[in-house]
Amino acid sequence: IVPQHSASGLKRPRSGSLDGHEYEDVTSESSPFESLCLELHVRILRNVDLPDLLNLGQTSKFCNDLASHDDVWIPNAIAVGCPIKEDAPVFGQVRSFFKELQKKVMRSFDRPGVEKIPPKIELFLKQPSISQIFYLQQWLIAKDTLTVWEELAKPRLQGPGIKILMDPDTDIEKAKDFPAWFNRNRDTLTQMIQLDLEDNHLTSLPEQLSQLTSLEILDLSNNQLSSLPAGFSAFLELENLYLSDNQFTTLPSAICSLTYLHTLDIRLNQLTSLPSDLAKLTHLDTLNLASNQLTTLPDEIVKNFFGDFDITGNPLSTDELMKYVRLLMERPPYKEMQRW
Repeated sequence: IVPQHSASGLKRPRSGSLDGHEYEDVTSESSPFESLCLELHVRILRNVDLPDLLNLGQTSKFCNDLASHDDVWIPNAIAVGCPIKEDAPVFGQVRSFFKELQKKVMRSFDRPGVEKIPPKIELFLKQPSISQIFYLQQWLIAKDTLTVWEELAKPRLQGPGIKILMDPDTDIEKAKDFPAWFNRNRDTLTQMIQLDLEDNHLTSLPEQLSQLTSLEILDLSNNQLSSLPAGFSAFLELENLYLSDNQFTTLPSAICSLTYLHTLDIRLNQLTSLPSDLAKLTHLDTLNLASNQLTTLPDEIVKNFFGDFDITGNPLSTDELMKYVRLLMERPPYKEMQRW
């Protein structure tokens, strides 16, 4: 045990304002807790659950500095699956991660026939513990699984026969039966050539979906997807893929393996860049990238793609647009440049 100022460098004011709240420091100069070194502070606070950790941060500026320390929040970020960026405070990243989780949960109830949020979900949305965040994540996956299950089952097969969004505990338990149901009906399901899952507030897709390798048309538009399941590159027969109005920030690399793809619609997302491998999709006739956050395009795409191409609504600079015009002019004169 060493004096606080030489170990942690954290100074403790007697009173002040924190996040809009006035506080009076309730600790004394000789507080045993404050006399600990930073390493021991971190070890102690790593065992404090999120609600108590946030409340501790409201007691004083000194405690706020401790309760928001990166070394305290890194295990919490890892526990809830929050990606960690090096250029921002981890506490802020976890807070943003949870706010996004709240939005996903709330949007899931924005549908006909749902009158109110179940009390358990409503309680967990306020200031959850780690275990309650796990529960919300588990319920979202279960809700998505049941939604896909119902769509796969109609009109071919008998579905789960349960109305989702009414009893979260029941949803979670019922979703556990989906893998066994899928395996029993695999022969029928793998013959599907079209699957429409648009406008369902999906945040994830069950991994079994990648076994539907005969699919030619897959519509996932108007959901809350930011990634695709492992094994998505197995859709080698897929010709039309609709991903518009989701939350993709990067184009899933598996898409570049779908060599028979004719239509890719990924407008109204948050893409900031594109992989140059997209130019390898030589059968692609329609590429809709409108209303994303693209500031540049790979030269390979501009030079080698000759289909219908929409990049409107992206923050492309005048210099970038002029560069693309020059690249277009370098293409063979027999190409139908008016398509651009």
